[in-house]
Amino acid sequence: MNCFVGNAQCQTITSDSIPNFEDRIIGIWNLSNSHFSNHQLVWTYIKAHKFKKHKHGIEFKKDGLLVYRDGGWCGKPPINYVNREGTYQILSDSTLILINSDWQGKNVVHKIKVTPLDKNTLEIIYFRTEE
Repeated sequence: MNCFVGNAQCQTITSDSIPNFEDRIIGIWNLSNSHFSNHQLVWTYIKAHKFKKHKHGIEFKKDGLLVYRDGGWCGKPPINYVNREGTYQILSDSTLILINSDWQGKNVVHKIKVTPLDKNTLEIIYFRTEE
């Protein structure tokens, strides 16, 4: 498509050129900070090339696989972080179920809402966690 608005050239946007939800969350995300909004704890993550050594994080991979980086069995500093393999399932355009093991090897199920703010930042609200 050739069109011009001022000095800018227009381009045709097709559904193939708009990234879907999964494509927007694929990658490694390190916890940056957390805050309360509407009485809910909101966790803000920044996209990275690798996990930070002493930070919580999540890596969403293709085909529903994930790595959940969390504190080990002892919550007393210095906290040792470990990577736990798991899976995720997209329930809607922003709600996911995460399944990973805890430090005892038990399955933990998290129901979360993911909101990509831009290509390098996303927010997660944890609705519930079950064992």
